[in-house]
Amino acid sequence: MSARRHLASIRLTGDQSRLVNEFANGLGVPVYQARIRIFERGLGAIFGNEKDQTLDELALCLTETLARLERLERICDRTLYTAASAYTFAAHAAHKGGTNPTQLNETLSQASMDAYRRQLEAARSQK
Repeated sequence: MSARRHLASIRLTGDQSRLVNEFANGLGVPVYQARIRIFERGLGAIFGNEKDQTLDELALCLTETLARLERLERICDRTLYTAASAYTFAAHAAHKGGTNPTQLNETLSQASMDAYRRQLEAARSQK
């Protein structure tokens, strides 16, 4: 693509605009970028290079998806580490109190499950 840009504007109906917004949301890109992709696909369909462009878009989409998965994996790893550290600290602190270790573990397990269920419910209600 040339670095030289040309300004162009078009009018969209309300339905067309909603479709563009849904397309952008589905790809996880800004609306302006979705508009560019739609315009390029239209040009490709008219002038016959749709196949090459589709492969490029699939490769870009796959690259973006892999990057997001890597970030999610790092977040999950950090979350697991933090949870394990918190549990270990709580168990260590509680054992110093001289209470029954079996009873302490049951109490900690119940408290952990209650906290887990609360967080899971909070996450599900945000959808």
